[in-house]
Amino acid sequence: MKTKKILKISLSILITVFSLISLFFVFKIINSRPVNKVFEFVTPVTIKKDIVISDNQSYVYNIYGGNFSKSEKYSLPLSQFENQSGDFEYYLFNNTFYAAQDYDAEFNGANTQNSFIHKSSGDTFLFNTEDFSVKTILEDNNIISCSQNGAYFLEQDGNEYYFHKLKSPDFDFYSPIKLNIKSDVCTFHFWINDLYALFSCITDKGELYFIANAENGETAPAYSIQNSFEDFQKELISDRFFVSGKSNGNVQCFNIYLQETSNFKFDNAESGDVLAISHNATYAVIKDNNEVYIVSNKGKTKAVSELLNGECVDAHFLLDNIVILTSTNKSEAYKLMF
Repeated sequence: MKTKKILKISLSILITVFSLISLFFVFKIINSRPVNKVFEFVTPVTIKKDIVISDNQSYVYNIYGGNFSKSEKYSLPLSQFENQSGDFEYYLFNNTFYAAQDYDAEFNGANTQNSFIHKSSGDTFLFNTEDFSVKTILEDNNIISCSQNGAYFLEQDGNEYYFHKLKSPDFDFYSPIKLNIKSDVCTFHFWINDLYALFSCITDKGELYFIANAENGETAPAYSIQNSFEDFQKELISDRFFVSGKSNGNVQCFNIYLQETSNFKFDNAESGDVLAISHNATYAVIKDNNEVYIVSNKGKTKAVSELLNGECVDAHFLLDNIVILTSTNKSEAYKLMF
């Protein structure tokens, strides 16, 4: 009996060890591939602030699980709150509210598990779903956005902008700080992080992009080109990069975070059209004639036609090595390792 028990235990240990070794080699083989498909969406996606929307479903990429979390679109009747009407449409990720409408999504950084911000008739309100209370935020101000984690709120008054810093969790604010820039035409683009935001204005040198510090309103030039607004806007590839040059078999990209240039080797650089650049400039997606290529900063190239059935019409990086490629009838997410 004792011998049989020992044999059973030994066999169990061997099976466990064998299974772990097998999983290790499978994982190693998968991760040795230069490109791996991690998800396939049934329809072409739209992407709003890294929320992926496909076939009335929404998704966010889970960096820890290496997959996508999914949420339905929900609608909350605001009549449950005093003197309110209409509905608040949202997605739910990690039990936190993510607004579905663009004008509300500008405030997702300040939403929590039991509160959300919603704009109605030009006013901005904080809704608390624990006690069903409503609070007007910065009354009589045109609040258009908040920073990525909700530390600062941005007010637009004509061509002037003001930063409002959060003083307490009850949404009390310090005195506003005016954006220090002189221009008759000034445009807010997006928050770079929880402190800095990207703006542009018209100057005698053309369109000037600059980074603003929400703490003190001070600004620093990000990039400028003597060009028309429409042409220059086409060079803004993401919330991190401009395409700053195409010559001698290289595509140059300017990083507005680090104020430095990255290069991608590409034979037909002059005729190539940059569709996307990854967060740390490790990869770029470049279209040349009828073919689309993923190009690494190590000089390696992968044709998208080897991965995606149908013509690639769009590309979007969720992370530095996670890209969504879209054809005319569906989208697919890939992990890049080359």
